[in-house]
Amino acid sequence: MRIGFDLAPEQASAAVRQCMHFLQQAADPHIRNLHPAHASVLVDLDAARIAAEEWARALAARLAGLARLAPPPERDVVIPVCYAPEFAPDLV
Repeated sequence: MRIGFDLAPEQASAAVRQCMHFLQQAADPHIRNLHPAHASVLVDLDAARIAAEEWARALAARLAGLARLAPPPERDVVIPVCYAPEFAPDLV
């Protein structure tokens, strides 16, 4: 689903975070995985359980009120890295 191609980068990022939070909280049994990007969320559906078109219609109805919800809090994610040659020989 495309979310914010016409929005400023900060707004698009906030819209993606809000949509991801909403979809994660919904715990929809048809969703197998969610893949957020800059201005979109790829929703991997269980096609054996529901047709994509049917789910998209139901989702559009549910997302209509999304703008009224408070966005989820931002969070920092720390990713440890190691540049030591024995662990990263391709960086030497």
